[in-house]
Amino acid sequence: MAGRHPASEVPDVGDGLWERIQDAVLAESGAAKTLWNGQLHYTDPNQRVRGSAAADGTVRLSRELVVRPLQEMYEQQGRPNNREQLIAWRNAVKTVAHEFSHLAAEPGFEHVDRALGMRRPEFTPIEEGTTEAWSQARLDRVIDRVLPPEFAAQLKSVRGVESYPAWAPAARAFAQSVGAEIGLDYREVLDQLNRAGRTGKGQVAADLLFDASELPSLVPTDAQAAVRAEIRAAIDQGFADLLPLRDDRSADLRTTSGQRGTEIAHAAAQAVRRAERRFQPPAAGERVVDRSQVRLEIISSPSRAERSGTAGDRPAATPSEGELAALRALLQSQSPPSRLPAADPAQTRPRATHTTSRPNDNRPRNR
Repeated sequence: MAGRHPASEVPDVGDGLWERIQDAVLAESGAAKTLWNGQLHYTDPNQRVRGSAAADGTVRLSRELVVRPLQEMYEQQGRPNNREQLIAWRNAVKTVAHEFSHLAAEPGFEHVDRALGMRRPEFTPIEEGTTEAWSQARLDRVIDRVLPPEFAAQLKSVRGVESYPAWAPAARAFAQSVGAEIGLDYREVLDQLNRAGRTGKGQVAADLLFDASELPSLVPTDAQAAVRAEIRAAIDQGFADLLPLRDDRSADLRTTSGQRGTEIAHAAAQAVRRAERRFQPPAAGERVVDRSQVRLEIISSPSRAERSGTAGDRPAATPSEGELAALRALLQSQSPPSRLPAADPAQTRPRATHTTSRPNDNRPRNR
């Protein structure tokens, strides 16, 4: 694992605190590796930014809001002067965990992949929202891993303020709804999203929903990627639409964000339901009729005169123009494919049709 580079501006704190937090983030999220390059520097003092994680793996922390509070925590042996100071210590640990979470990665994901993703601003809400929601959800466990027990007990007794109010509540509500849909605790959903790359989080959620549904047994193998892409598109678009909330200063922003997250999960679940219906085989006693291929044989009712003849000399029935027009109207009113009762159940042929759809300037924010 990477360690702090000796040339870093930010000094060591607590005999390896930075490395312990990085290791705890990997352990709690289940990520395979970190993209941290060991560089640890200060953020611009003229900007009130708590921290940032660059594409090249450099981490920056606020001297005033993050580094100094943690130095004080060790200087005072975990005994705060007041509750406000204790909250500041907790928030500082959370910020460090948040930044290292940005750099947690799966095998095969490299710095160049993160750099490419950071050129896509539409993925900022899902990345920052997920990272903050995960950091809050797992913070107590991280604290237990990185601090002495007497320090940890103090920090876990308070709660800090959540960053990214426009996006973190949405990510948490989304994870809760997805978890309820697939039978998984929302924190475990966040674990999986957290270790995915910036542009891959939507795909992770789509795969969770797909795999927990009936789709794996309904959809042909060669069509599954397209269906997964449909689900992912609903998720990615939903979070991209949250970008304008960044400038929202309303008092109910967190509530609005949470509602939007639930709606995104609902849209993804609906995409799953539509696909299940589309690929569902016909029920017993039904056959699927494709109007583009069906061949119709039209037999009109015999006239009274025709009924009086014998079977051998009865003339062939010819449909009238009115009957033909009525039949055309009936066919046009049916949605393809039409389901009709099968004349002979033994001739029932299941037929599934499907459609496919097409499937980060990351401005540092307060964390």
